[in-house]
Amino acid sequence: MMFSNLFQINRSLTREKYPLSRKKITKKTVASLINLTVPFIFICFIFSLITISISSDANIDFPVVFNFILVIISLFSFIYLIVGILIYFYQKAYFAKYYYEFNNDYIIIKKGVFNPIEITIPWEKIQDVYVEQDLFDYFLGLYDVYISTPTIISGYNAHIDGVEKEGAEGLKEEILKRIKEKSNFNNLENKK
Repeated sequence: MMFSNLFQINRSLTREKYPLSRKKITKKTVASLINLTVPFIFICFIFSLITISISSDANIDFPVVFNFILVIISLFSFIYLIVGILIYFYQKAYFAKYYYEFNNDYIIIKKGVFNPIEITIPWEKIQDVYVEQDLFDYFLGLYDVYISTPTIISGYNAHIDGVEKEGAEGLKEEILKRIKEKSNFNNLENKK
């Protein structure tokens, strides 16, 4: 029952109008695997050096040591593959649970699989909106839309990442339009 709705997409009018790209799953999976590759190679290298050092002190034949190292590296590679598959399914669930909606008073962003967070941003608090790409985004044609508020952590949490160019431009335009409308409404209310 717990996993039955893990990959069911959280729908909202805003997400349907400006959808996340499925390329986001690929990007996050590949980025995570690249971050794991360096420690993986380092561990294999150190383990191989230790094994060779121990075997030379114990006068063990090189073919036996070489085969042992191959078995251990194969085991580590299998573990790396399993971790890669788990990362892929986690990113797929993260993609499905990613929710964002614009209502009259707030932008609501919910993200996370096992420990979800919800960010609620009042339109009046938004100071800036900008679109950004990192290297992976550039190659995949993805964009991140950041929403800046007076709080320090807003740039980290308050963003919608993994939309294509049209979606990023649309989100930015709609946010700026709503900020302007709220500002005009507040100015009229203050004049009364």
